[in-house]
Amino acid sequence: AILLLTPVLLPLATAVEMDPVHLGLIMVTTLAIGLYTPPFGTTLYISASIGKVSVIETTKALWPFYLLAGLVVIIVAFFPQWVGVI
Repeated sequence: AILLLTPVLLPLATAVEMDPVHLGLIMVTTLAIGLYTPPFGTTLYISASIGKVSVIETTKALWPFYLLAGLVVIIVAFFPQWVGVI
């Protein structure tokens, strides 16, 4: 996904004078969240099958982590000075 999205998003980011490292941090953070959120979260399905529980049970158990991950994305996106980009 990074290889496909970077050529599209990098010109947009430079047009609005966004640091490329900041764009990379946002992309990596949001794509990592996509790995364990339904409906396309491959690691969600793998962990549910390893634990022999349903995906719904696993998703319910992960809600605190989803909220924390959302907070991290907000911090990375809106406060680049906190993550050392600027």
